[in-house]
Amino acid sequence: MKITNVYNKIKCDVVLCNDDAKFEFITNSYKGNSYLCENCFNAMKNTIKKVATKNETKSI
Repeated sequence: MKITNVYNKIKCDVVLCNDDAKFEFITNSYKGNSYLCENCFNAMKNTIKKVATKNETKSI
């Protein structure tokens, strides 16, 4: 998965978000690439961080 900046006017893929996308996720899947605006990108990044910290275990 690669994350690149978008310079064209493309709408964000999130439902009910009408902002212009700033980030493109190149996933190499048959469904195509995903486009996110800055707010949706930050929300997804924060969610992934929370999931990662909950699943971490301390080594004794």
